[in-house]
Amino acid sequence: MKTPAKNPLQRELVLRAPDLPLFRLYRRLSFPALSPLEASFAVTYRCRNRCLTCNAWRSPDAGELNAAEYKRIFSSIGPPLLSAAITGGEPFMRSDLADVIAALCENNAPLFVKVHTCADAPKETRETLSDLLRAFPRVHFIVLLSLEGIGGDLDVMRGRSGGSYTRFLKTYRALRCIGSANLTVGFQVLVSEHNEEKAEELIRHAFSLYPDGVSLQVAFGSAELNVTATDVLPDVAGACATLETFSKSRCAADGYGKHRFLNVLNRLQARLTGRNIKLMRRTVPCFAGSAYVYVAPDGAVKDCSVAGREMGNLREADYDLGRILGTFSARRVRHEVRTSGCFCPMTELSLSNLLLTTRGFVRLAGSLI
Repeated sequence: MKTPAKNPLQRELVLRAPDLPLFRLYRRLSFPALSPLEASFAVTYRCRNRCLTCNAWRSPDAGELNAAEYKRIFSSIGPPLLSAAITGGEPFMRSDLADVIAALCENNAPLFVKVHTCADAPKETRETLSDLLRAFPRVHFIVLLSLEGIGGDLDVMRGRSGGSYTRFLKTYRALRCIGSANLTVGFQVLVSEHNEEKAEELIRHAFSLYPDGVSLQVAFGSAELNVTATDVLPDVAGACATLETFSKSRCAADGYGKHRFLNVLNRLQARLTGRNIKLMRRTVPCFAGSAYVYVAPDGAVKDCSVAGREMGNLREADYDLGRILGTFSARRVRHEVRTSGCFCPMTELSLSNLLLTTRGFVRLAGSLI
């Protein structure tokens, strides 16, 4: 008998499809109890940069979770996540980052593991990813290199005295040299009020380097990054025009298999972001706190990094994510997400928000045919 899907991503979507409508019920009633589809793990607030769009490095040190604690957390999540993001701060500031990601792959085995980085540690990045790619060939790793400027502009954006763009290129080339089938190397172009005049030039430059994919992020206020929208949000009309141009770019449509799926997702994210900021409201239901959760470096579980509504702390719940999601605090947060009317251009939970709409699911599933 033939299997219903030709690759792991197709198979996972087929297996998860019956559960997807239940997330709408879970979002409203907190029933039936479901594990999230996506999660972001901010493993540190530490960072070498002092970016104009991020003040995560100013966050107080509440004590980072260690690799053993993360292992217990990952073991409590089931079924496996579709996508897990490792973020910060700068994740590669952790000397045990490989151990943390290995614990994730061993105890949860998500389909995708996304690692966000400023791309200023070429040697550490290549060594860490090379080891992980060999150890976990069934996990698809996506490394997203943040890009906010070209040449000296990147130093200005990051508050550095020099060399940021050179380190970015060295990191990109180091990852390209790995050449593993389960690795996607992409760029996340960040547009803010500090670089909006050069946004389209920056996007063209990103595509000219031929990464596996490019995503476009519009800077916004974030409780976790300690910034407000008024500090970083670019001109709305200009940002919408840039997002529209990006979403129609032929370059953004290239690729096959998982690369194609991710590039279709990037385009859909751009269109969704454009609608949200143009109308200044939420245009699809938000599943933060239900299909998606954010875990801070100290173990605090929140709905997302933008609103930062806390549901509980894993250290106080025996490292059991399911226990926290079933608490009154978590139900209250889900109610606030559903009724508050907040909106944002955040791309990290767009996979959940798009999969849980009929049109988004059809477009994403169709990219695999």
